[in-house]
Amino acid sequence: MLKQAVGSSSGLTSHKLIEIELNNSVIATRKQRDKYVVTYQDGREEDADFIVASVGVKPCTEFLDGTGAEIKWTIKVNERQETTVPDIYAAGDVCVSPHIMSKEWIYNAIWPVAASSGQSSCL
Repeated sequence: MLKQAVGSSSGLTSHKLIEIELNNSVIATRKQRDKYVVTYQDGREEDADFIVASVGVKPCTEFLDGTGAEIKWTIKVNERQETTVPDIYAAGDVCVSPHIMSKEWIYNAIWPVAASSGQSSCL
């Protein structure tokens, strides 16, 4: 999704009014007058009006190796969180879920989605 949105999958990427720093970690932030200063692990510093920090997620799917469950980065499930193998269910950030507005199946690894998919698999 990020590659589609900004046109690259590594390095510093910009899109209109934002810049996205990939493959680098923030080691410090500090307020300096009316701006923030971000210090990266590679030693660079950068001024910012605001900071949004995010950590990548890799679904843990190895425990299903050899079961026959369909896995393409995430575990394929239906609307009841059933995998392609009978009696095996998956929920949370190891599988895709329907987008709240478009209903398109997307990978959305955030806590509310994980909790919601866990509830639907119990119904």
